[in-house]
Amino acid sequence: MNHIHLAMDALQKIHNRKEASVSTMRAFLQRPENVLLLACQGDQVIGSLNGYSLGHPDRQSPQFLLYEIDVLPPFQKKGVGQALVNAFVDVARHSQAFEVWVLTNTSNEAAMKMYLKCGFNQKNKDDVMLNIMLE
Repeated sequence: MNHIHLAMDALQKIHNRKEASVSTMRAFLQRPENVLLLACQGDQVIGSLNGYSLGHPDRQSPQFLLYEIDVLPPFQKKGVGQALVNAFVDVARHSQAFEVWVLTNTSNEAAMKMYLKCGFNQKNKDDVMLNIMLE
């Protein structure tokens, strides 16, 4: 199975994005600032992480955002997510990033535990994410 088909598998089976298209995935993968990491067992995708390298107007080094990670339920709590996060941090290090960050909810105990185990820290107890949906 080629990498586009594995990536499409991840979108559809792991992230539950049934409307995904091959052309959109190709465009995503062609942008150097986009990162997609897959965990596979044989030719089956069992976990997926995507993130971004973000530029800043005052720094030469990028900052990396871990945007989304999911692991199929039978493979959760077996180190797959942690391996994906660590691989993403390695990509950021290789790119000479100054920081890697992620947003999650404190109520998502499994994610909090995994991120803390991977070396992430919560700077401020009152950190908040706000958004505006445009679609």
